[in-house]
Amino acid sequence: MLILMEQTQPKVALGLLSYGERTMNYLTVKREFDWYQAQPDRMLYLWQDQQRQRSTAIVGIQHIFKVLVVRLLSFEPMLGHYEREWTTIQILDALQQRYPAAMMMGTPALQARVTEWREHKYDE
Repeated sequence: MLILMEQTQPKVALGLLSYGERTMNYLTVKREFDWYQAQPDRMLYLWQDQQRQRSTAIVGIQHIFKVLVVRLLSFEPMLGHYEREWTTIQILDALQQRYPAAMMMGTPALQARVTEWREHKYDE
């Protein structure tokens, strides 16, 4: 389940941000968190795993005009490769449901995942 990160949940968000693909210290993670909080078109969503009953991933997006840019995707380290792939599909599906009129894209680092998700959707 996709949950909009609120100001009351910064510890969970900061923790998940710290597991990103690039190793970050606290100041870098805090700067990333603050960047999303600075503008209303940037949002962080927590992914609540229904089986684990906790947040297992975080996704950062930027909604510009009719484009939804997936800027960040980070998972807790306990998730294995296949769980991350499945969670990515679920997150992108949930984003599409939340923003049905928006075209979804990724940053250069994430576009391959978005493309794979899109191809998977059309294969069904």
